[in-house]
Amino acid sequence: MQPQLTADAFAACRRRVRQVLVRPDWEMAEEVTSAGHRIVRVSMFGKSMTGFHDVDGRWLADALWCLPVGLP
Repeated sequence: MQPQLTADAFAACRRRVRQVLVRPDWEMAEEVTSAGHRIVRVSMFGKSMTGFHDVDGRWLADALWCLPVGLP
């Protein structure tokens, strides 16, 4: 089971995105289709791949990729 996203973790994520340039590694991105929608998996901040799902024209991440390494 994955941990629940807390308000504090989300606030830390928002601060991180404002402070650090976000550079997805598009050269290594992988595109797949699942459940009828497009998913682009890309490395964010040099961490594991995060899936961005195209759902009704909105890109939704399947993981909290914006926290500094070492935080939940």
